[in-house]
Amino acid sequence: RYRARELRKRGKSEFLSFYHAKVSVFPAEIRMECTGNDPQLILGDIPAASNGPFTLELKIKSTSKGPGEIFWSTAAKPQFTAEQSVKLDIQHGAAQWRDYSVKLPAVTPALMHLRLDPGTAPGLVRIARFVLKDADGKVIKAWVGAAAAAAAQPAGSRADHLQLAAYYFPNWGPMPHSEWKSLKAARPRFEGHAQPKVPLWGYENEQDPAVMARKIDAAADHGIDAFIFDWYYYDADDSRAAKSPHYSPDGSRYLHTALESGYLGAANKDRLKFAILWCNHDIYPNAKGAVTPETFVLARPATIPRARAAETGQKRIPIISFLGAYNSPIVRFVVESALFIGWLCPEISPLL
Repeated sequence: RYRARELRKRGKSEFLSFYHAKVSVFPAEIRMECTGNDPQLILGDIPAASNGPFTLELKIKSTSKGPGEIFWSTAAKPQFTAEQSVKLDIQHGAAQWRDYSVKLPAVTPALMHLRLDPGTAPGLVRIARFVLKDADGKVIKAWVGAAAAAAAQPAGSRADHLQLAAYYFPNWGPMPHSEWKSLKAARPRFEGHAQPKVPLWGYENEQDPAVMARKIDAAADHGIDAFIFDWYYYDADDSRAAKSPHYSPDGSRYLHTALESGYLGAANKDRLKFAILWCNHDIYPNAKGAVTPETFVLARPATIPRARAAETGQKRIPIISFLGAYNSPIVRFVVESALFIGWLCPEISPLL
């Protein structure tokens, strides 16, 4: 009864958390910090005349335990009861996101509120998708992430497709000239100059997928859609690789492991798209930015070679999390004059 009165009093608030949960809303997800054995998230602001039947789509990552359940209420029956609920078999475990689709029946009068009980134990529940659709598949209400942002904008508006990307310079790990060394070597130059600075997360290795996963989560949680990685690709040269562990085994790639080992190895890479900034400038005396046409085609952006490419006969892997069109990452070049514009590969020329 108390909850029903509170719902009527609060009216059309979108997020109403009750019982054993603290709720935080980020641009890309809702987080429920479940503190007891009956955590609940109640959602409102459902458009009028929503009678169903419905489909509720969710994307959840949870460290809670026990079965989940979805409840609904109407003006005639504002209480959440077992008769107005369906079970939700949530697969708990923090390792990966899981998608769920729940069928809800038609109701009279219109639907007022939904309640998600994600489990029966303490833990962190993260919700990256919470979308209600009608019988025709039309979105009635989306409460989080890109779907919510798109639903709030008029069709065709700029905000429908605006994406925010952050440039990522990859040299933060156990490399001979790591940026961490420069950071540690910094000394105060004047009174009050606090140096060296110590990173909050410590001197991490970006080649580790677990480390990159933490960066991905931090970026996605705060509205970043993509990383644009500095990416170096040159004509292959085995002697170059022998001179410096910065390079790939065949000497063609430089500072490549943050993307190829860290990002591509991260379990949550689907949360963040990527693009590449081809840093095709000279690295004297080791590498020249002006590559041959054969190298340019080999490095086409439709695929990106892994660190083991040279040992596996130029084995290539398809990339899923692209930022851009034409099923390819957006590519930018540092030194346009180093390109032979006359032989641009047709499959990527629309991107340049």
